[in-house]
Amino acid sequence: MREQGIKMRGQIWGVLILSSLLISATLRISSDPPGAQIYLDGNYSYRGIYLGNAGDSSNPLVVNGVSDQRHFLQLVLPDYMIHYQVVDLSSGGTIDLSVRMPAKKYEVYTTSSQLELCRRILWWWICSPLQFTNGYSSPFAIDYNRNGTLDLLIGSGAGYVYYFPNRSSTDFRLAQNDYVQLQAGGTVLDVGERAKPFAVDFDNDGDYDLLVGNSLGEVWYFENQNNNLAGGVALTADGSTIQVPGGLSAPFVVDYNQDFKKDLVVSSGDGYAYKFLNIGNDSAPVFTADGRAGNDNGPFHYNGAVVGGYYDLDRDGDLDFGWAREDGLCQGFLDNSEGILHTYYLEQLLDAGTYASVSIGDVNGDQQMDLIFGREDGYLVYYISQHLDGDIIWDGKVDGADWARLRTALGCSRGDACYLPDADLNDDDIIDSTDEGILLTNFGRTY
Repeated sequence: MREQGIKMRGQIWGVLILSSLLISATLRISSDPPGAQIYLDGNYSYRGIYLGNAGDSSNPLVVNGVSDQRHFLQLVLPDYMIHYQVVDLSSGGTIDLSVRMPAKKYEVYTTSSQLELCRRILWWWICSPLQFTNGYSSPFAIDYNRNGTLDLLIGSGAGYVYYFPNRSSTDFRLAQNDYVQLQAGGTVLDVGERAKPFAVDFDNDGDYDLLVGNSLGEVWYFENQNNNLAGGVALTADGSTIQVPGGLSAPFVVDYNQDFKKDLVVSSGDGYAYKFLNIGNDSAPVFTADGRAGNDNGPFHYNGAVVGGYYDLDRDGDLDFGWAREDGLCQGFLDNSEGILHTYYLEQLLDAGTYASVSIGDVNGDQQMDLIFGREDGYLVYYISQHLDGDIIWDGKVDGADWARLRTALGCSRGDACYLPDADLNDDDIIDSTDEGILLTNFGRTY
């Protein structure tokens, strides 16, 4: 899914102005390098509404009339890491935001932890593994209260959804007395079995609504009305209830055809993902069925149930597709059809366990994407992403090709025509002997 003509849509941000909210804030946004694409009120899984492209410090992008509340921002620039930030506009006025974009680096997973539920006794936290007794836990990571920490919505095998606010900005600390079982329409939210949640501002009114898949293959929509979820409505396409073949629906919102409207991709129990394009508008989606999701090589497919979604895996600015397979392995399909990626943990294929459900989010606040899995046995585990320093050419290994690229740029400073940002391994704006040392330390490392 290539981004087409995106620079010509700089004024499209006006569609997000909400008549129901007091509008009094102005954002002035620049990036270094300039030109980063700016998205508002999405989450780690969904980019959000496109505002335009960031200018430089002398000519920032100016966005007037933004609602006076906390907003989640993303800045995306090819060959750089994605920048995520919560911006507090609750006091109105003008906020100047200058973002230094770090060069992309290959991510690896070398740390895993089991998700725990904790209680505090005096000065100590006593924690035990979090488990859903009905199995098939399904997490969705999101800063649900927009306070800068990564919270969790977790669907259960019994069809319920729970909200776990996070007390830490550098890890998961979920407290026993904090979590709540969600209600909708004044009663317990219940979609049958195998609930798979996805939170998004579906109607662009400034709060997070909820989509939930189930074992039947349906997708239920729960509108957030003044911080209370309304009763569920089964989403339809072409006038009929969405029900993907094989059941086990896992909804994912994405602008699939790059028309600046929310589309829906639903992965399923038959090993495919199905796309439903939005023929309404971004604030009031209306869907039409458009077949199986895929790329130039054809539909994405695995012989078994999958849970998937879109993310820029190779940081080229395009959205790629990745999923957790029924056998527990993680597989990614690059948008430009260059091939298939597998996720590694400690130099072995990452195996999250059969029927694992996956979500992404920045657990420790380092601007890298971590992986959170719910498992068939009801437990949850997360993997922390780290950089593979020295992998300059993004091929999962540190070898002579990386060494040659660094030597080409040796002595260059940020701003020079010869400067290669991915060769500046310590991000100090100059490519020098320090970067050479980092590369040599990691030489021969492969993931």
